[in-house]
Amino acid sequence: MSKLIHQCIYLFLFLWTGILTGQNRLEYAVSRIDTSLLQNAEAVIRFEETRLIIKSPREYVQQVTKAVTIFDEDSREALVIVPYDKYSSADLVSVFLYNANGKLLRKMKKSEIVDVAAYSDNSILTDERFLGVRSFGGQLPYTLEYKWKTSYHETLSYPDWHPQRKKESIEHAKFILETPQNLIIHTKTLNADFTYKKETDGERKIQSWTLINVKAIPREASGPPDHEILPLLMMSPSVFQVGEYTGSMSDWKSFGAFLYMINKDREKMPPVMVSLIKQMTANCKTPKEKIDTMYHWLQHNMRYVSVQLGIGGWQSFDATYVEKNRYGDCKALSTFMKGMFREVGIDAYQVVIRWDEENSLFPDDFIYNDFNHMMINVPSENMWLECTSNNLPTGEIDKDEQNKKVLLITPEGGKISRTPSIPDSLNTITTQDTIFATDPMRISGREEHHGNQQRIVRSLYYYASPEEQRKYFLEHCHLTIDKLDQLHISTEKSGSSSSIAYDATLSKFGNVSGIRLFIPVNSIQPPHNSCSGNTDRKTDFISIDNYTEKNDIYIALAPDYVIEYLPSKSFFEFKGNHYSVELNLEGQFIHVHHQITEAPMRLTPTEYTELCAYNTSVAKSNSQMIVLKKSKDNARHPPNGP
Repeated sequence: MSKLIHQCIYLFLFLWTGILTGQNRLEYAVSRIDTSLLQNAEAVIRFEETRLIIKSPREYVQQVTKAVTIFDEDSREALVIVPYDKYSSADLVSVFLYNANGKLLRKMKKSEIVDVAAYSDNSILTDERFLGVRSFGGQLPYTLEYKWKTSYHETLSYPDWHPQRKKESIEHAKFILETPQNLIIHTKTLNADFTYKKETDGERKIQSWTLINVKAIPREASGPPDHEILPLLMMSPSVFQVGEYTGSMSDWKSFGAFLYMINKDREKMPPVMVSLIKQMTANCKTPKEKIDTMYHWLQHNMRYVSVQLGIGGWQSFDATYVEKNRYGDCKALSTFMKGMFREVGIDAYQVVIRWDEENSLFPDDFIYNDFNHMMINVPSENMWLECTSNNLPTGEIDKDEQNKKVLLITPEGGKISRTPSIPDSLNTITTQDTIFATDPMRISGREEHHGNQQRIVRSLYYYASPEEQRKYFLEHCHLTIDKLDQLHISTEKSGSSSSIAYDATLSKFGNVSGIRLFIPVNSIQPPHNSCSGNTDRKTDFISIDNYTEKNDIYIALAPDYVIEYLPSKSFFEFKGNHYSVELNLEGQFIHVHHQITEAPMRLTPTEYTELCAYNTSVAKSNSQMIVLKKSKDNARHPPNGP
């Protein structure tokens, strides 16, 4: 056996012995970390071993032993937490604290362990809990060394291994999977060169994946999702058992069949609802009219409450419970909606989806339960319904649900599909503002939002009080408002548009210098700058924006001012993004027409520098000044409006 192998075995035994006994650990000294692992790192994983021991399709044990050096107090690694729920038990075995030189400072006392609910919000019902310790850290940098164990007696899925977060480096990390020889566990690795090893021990199969000296990846705004750039070991059971049910993740059809089975017949309507449904749809002539009527009834009569109880959080409350309590989570409301449709002969499927801005991890060749939400699909009408919203029009889904891969839960099992999206051409914002340079100065404006650009306006209309609406408007207005005289927010029931109308008194508009007044080309609706200023990116830049904004600003010339300088028109474009501005004198008004189009894009770090150059040009054009000069010989009457 080589000298190197002897040294590796000695180091492993030394690490393991130290972790169990809590001695001074000179190998944890910060000075011993390779300098290449310190760049961009707020924490360095010195040692980790996660062991997953699968005893049967129903039971497994997870053991974690870890040592991590913390350089930033905001690092998530500074929190020692152990998740569990009603299907499991947890034990936080030990926590040790070492200083920058590896000297043992203190050991966790059992009295310091807290046991808390995962969510404190009363609107969330869950059986998820955490064991953890609070305020255990010392003077930076320091090292935490801990060990915990969880035992699960029901299995729907296995915990994936995420050995690295952004801004973390790894010295040594290992995952060990122990399974019965006859139990198949599907595995898939992403984004790293894992060292893989497989062996047998009697009736047990042992697999391991190891990472050594992995550098930190910076946390950058608008970067790729973690599952595209961080090391990941995914696992899914070929067979699992939870409650009275046995399921499979061998393929999407099988997993969908399990979800269908655990929710079967839970949509059955109580007699009172059967009568009500017949009554409310009696005058409806088409299936779409029936769907619209029942969907609006659900929106106005049921309340959304997040529930993460039951079988893996995926078994719905039955329809009788929902009708009695008048609330439900996404599963319960979707199942209830499905049951209402069934009473009038309309078939609908439950749909599981990852509701997020980012695209979910949804491989075709690996069954991975990354879903966090349920909605409804009506195949006969090619209609998708978000049952937790009380303001979306019938058949319209949220922006972050559009164009997503989903799994339909059908009687035949799971079927992969994709949600629709609103065409980019329909996602628009149109504004018109008129500014009167009187004493006092005034502004009168209106915004029209269409397509997926209505989310904020709808939220203000349905959820905010008049005072909250005014507060939001003032906080997001780019002008200096002395008094908001009128504010009116509305939305069309059809979902075609939402609007904001306002009148306000300004305390300032532009800047006066001597006899000149300087007015920015667009100080009312400045374009969004997609550049963070960091032109030394390491990861791709991703933008999902897809809209066009048109602004018309009319600036009334004051009676004693004349135009000295009017900027010329500008036009810039970059990979589907467009910006233009044009200024004209129309009667006694300066008309500023501004248009910007944002297109979805994914850019390499090199292309990102080109985007920054584009945004710089836009910003310069937008900050150009209209120059007005005071002239007593050109007094005019103030205009009334364009």
